[in-house]
Amino acid sequence: MFKELQLQYNPDDKPVLHDMSLTVKKAEKIGICGRTGAGKSSIINALLRMAPITHGDVFINDLP
Repeated sequence: MFKELQLQYNPDDKPVLHDMSLTVKKAEKIGICGRTGAGKSSIINALLRMAPITHGDVFINDLP
């Protein structure tokens, strides 16, 4: 679950994800699609905690 997630790669740049909230239920499968630059890779980076989250939370199995 993403709760009001905001992701910013550099402190001087604008955030690439703005107040994103998403809930995926147990055993539910989702797909992420979109145009170039839409933030697909940034969502994966936030999920895997490969990029610093500036605001909000990412929960996996209800654990932050």
